[in-house]
Amino acid sequence: MANCIEPDCHNQATRRGLCNTCYQRHYRHGTLPPKPPAPLRICRIGNEECAGGYEGNGLCKRHYHRLYDSGSTELRTLRTAPDDVRYRACVDQRGPAECWPWTGTIISTTGYGQIVWDGGPVSAHVVAWELATGLIPAAFWVDHDCHNRDATCQGGVTCPHRPCQNPMHLDAVTPGVNQARSALTKAGRGWRARSATDEELAALVTATVTAGVIGVWRLPDCPKGH
Repeated sequence: MANCIEPDCHNQATRRGLCNTCYQRHYRHGTLPPKPPAPLRICRIGNEECAGGYEGNGLCKRHYHRLYDSGSTELRTLRTAPDDVRYRACVDQRGPAECWPWTGTIISTTGYGQIVWDGGPVSAHVVAWELATGLIPAAFWVDHDCHNRDATCQGGVTCPHRPCQNPMHLDAVTPGVNQARSALTKAGRGWRARSATDEELAALVTATVTAGVIGVWRLPDCPKGH
């Protein structure tokens, strides 16, 4: 601690650079030295998030209470997290053979999960397939095999398989195959009526794809010739 600023005084300074005795003498005579300038009180983070004025510990009110509540001055929210982090946070990952329900946004008119991916809305199960296998081939759709194996599910908006994100339950197929597997189409109902096997469903359609343009699809061995 510094000494008193008065000449020939070697006591420790307490206020305004003076010891207690010198301070009282100057106070009585009205000759106290001016107060030192207040220290600069600004947030040490110093970014556009600062708000609420200075609070303490070198932080503004917003960063001070964020540090107190979460242990970090950084904003921790999925809204600003990378796309893949936000996706995985919305997947209820269960056993390898079970469906992995999507816990994020569900489109009420389709029953499929949705996420903002690369700045735009994308079906969640499409993201699941791309993260697991890479990009989807041109003109192919991502189908839910778990739905195809459940003969009791009639599909539609209430289908419990549409939110599934398990990559082992997904398959990239052509629109023709996807329609043929559906219980909502004539072809799909015909295949289900004769209990098509998984192998038959996997090889349902033979097609020619040229430059991303789908050719003419034919369902082999379908009794109605679809």
